[in-house]
Amino acid sequence: MTWLKLAPYLVMAGILAVLAILLVVERGKADDAIKETERLNAQVDGLLKINADQGAAIARLTNQRQIDDKFVTALTSDLAALRDEAGNTTQALSDLRATDPDAKTFLDTALPDSVKRLYGGKAPGNSSPSASAPGTPGSAASKPR
Repeated sequence: MTWLKLAPYLVMAGILAVLAILLVVERGKADDAIKETERLNAQVDGLLKINADQGAAIARLTNQRQIDDKFVTALTSDLAALRDEAGNTTQALSDLRATDPDAKTFLDTALPDSVKRLYGGKAPGNSSPSASAPGTPGSAASKPR
């Protein structure tokens, strides 16, 4: 009979023991979850820093792109001005050759080989393949005979 009187206490002790074991297991899971949360928060912080660094790099590159665009625009304008000037000079030489016989004689004078080399084998002011055509400086037809 004594066992029957102790049975409810033994059952309650067993239930408490099971609950204590479950509490320890769940506490371990909670600790693991807290550690995982801390690890993920640290990872998010690292990614946010990387993202901020990349944003700063993008801002620097965008700024540099604007500066480069200004330089390209200026260089394009300068190149167009140089082309216009070269065209005007070529036209002025052509007009001078057509209107001034002394200038035509001078321009038709053969260039020495040493001077031709300075212009890559072409006559100055003539960048076309017809630079050695008859009547142009440095051409075979314009050499005195």
